[in-house]
Amino acid sequence: MAPVGRRRLRLRKPTADLTGFPVRRLRKGVELYRAHHRDFGVWWFASDTGGRFNLEATNGTCYLAVDEETALRERLGPTTGVVSHG
Repeated sequence: MAPVGRRRLRLRKPTADLTGFPVRRLRKGVELYRAHHRDFGVWWFASDTGGRFNLEATNGTCYLAVDEETALRERLGPTTGVVSHG
């Protein structure tokens, strides 16, 4: 089920000039993490209503994080239950 407040199927490509939009450059060698469903590969790009910023197919969005905990939060989204370590 899509999060409450999601009004469109997915985001469209930006129409505005993005000059000045915040950019964060990572140092070479920084490890990135991703939690994903076993049915999808690590480089699966989401284009459904399940993500916060999903772009339309064929682009899609690949959610990455700088630590394991954040990667898991990106995968699970808002939850009010207990998540086992496994």
